[in-house]
Amino acid sequence: MAMDAAKATMTSLRWDVKGISREEMRVFCQRNLRWKPNRTDALWKAMYGPPYVRHVDEASPHVAKHALELLSETGADLRGGLSEARVESAAEDGTRKLLFDVGADSNDAPEHERSVVEAVLIPTPKRTTLCVSSQVGCAMKCQFCRTGQMGLQQNLDTAQIVEQLVAARRACFHHNRVFEPAETSSTSQDKRHKMPHHAHVSNVVFMGMGEPLQNVDAVVKAVDIMTTSPGLQISPNKVTVSTCGLVPQMETFLKSCSRAQLALSLHATTDDVRSLIMPINQVHPLHDLIGLLEAAFPKHPAGSSENNLAAPNGSLPLESYGSRQDRRHVCIEYVMLRGVNDTKEDALRLVQLLRDIRCKVNLIEFNAYPTAIFQASHPEVTEEFMHTLKDAGLVATLRRSRGDDAMAACGQLGQVKTPVAA
Repeated sequence: MAMDAAKATMTSLRWDVKGISREEMRVFCQRNLRWKPNRTDALWKAMYGPPYVRHVDEASPHVAKHALELLSETGADLRGGLSEARVESAAEDGTRKLLFDVGADSNDAPEHERSVVEAVLIPTPKRTTLCVSSQVGCAMKCQFCRTGQMGLQQNLDTAQIVEQLVAARRACFHHNRVFEPAETSSTSQDKRHKMPHHAHVSNVVFMGMGEPLQNVDAVVKAVDIMTTSPGLQISPNKVTVSTCGLVPQMETFLKSCSRAQLALSLHATTDDVRSLIMPINQVHPLHDLIGLLEAAFPKHPAGSSENNLAAPNGSLPLESYGSRQDRRHVCIEYVMLRGVNDTKEDALRLVQLLRDIRCKVNLIEFNAYPTAIFQASHPEVTEEFMHTLKDAGLVATLRRSRGDDAMAACGQLGQVKTPVAA
């Protein structure tokens, strides 16, 4: 916040400009630097639009040099608390896993002391999506997810989340070689390592490392900055925040960040199975999750008797989540695990669980990793499962794996050994 920045100024500590909103930045610069709003807005545009400056002095064509010197004296840092992006691998389909060392000065630290956060850039002919991380590691211990095997190392702050998007936008803008793996020469004609000329990150999904809603305050603030116009100006409809089902934090998110899309990682239709593969279900069982979604995303028209539902434990009335027009639907994510959650009975139970919820179901192909104990469902089983949902009137799609050959697909992030520069 702006107050945090002011405290940093008084104690001569460095503070991340990318951790505050546009309005907070205006207030801070006006009070401490006597900047007018148009000067602050010029810096904001240089940070979050071409040329996506990473250092204060790089903004000099847009902001007067003497003004930037005053800003530097406050300890302002535009690097977002991360190193510059590098690519560990590029998949055959063009998906790229981006690696960042946590800490803008992390190159000065020994390799074994560095924490690495990963994001994934997923280009398609129609759009380019960035999958961002909210934590290093994850505490949720979902049994089908590689990141969950790491344990939680640390939360990312708002600036570190925002910087992942800025770095991806910067690289797309410059078509630079940071998106070519180290083993690929600059003269390589292998087109799978090159960004398409139309590439521009238009969609953001919080489905990388970590449980976003365990870091809900930083995530909500990051979404606000990402969707601010002018600036990064991602459409709120194109931002999706995924959760394994932390009910109190879901309530906080729905009240604080209602314009962004919510996705629930459900992955099972009984408490026994869900608790086995997702330990968080022992704290927030299906009854609580479904009750919250029925209250927040009712399928029935507002005002009908069927719509008078209470949230779990009666903590929040339905109207606290906003009107039906304020929110489209919730995404239900369901990874298909062979012999675990992919039977006809599972499909029918899923139909019943979601019967009163305005939702879209994304069936996900399981992506294997070296220590995985599960296998992907057979394609014909997945197709039959999806047809059962559709025949019952649900909107259902199959999310094909992207980047799985480069360990960049859903559930494969984490435990990457950081290469040390020669």
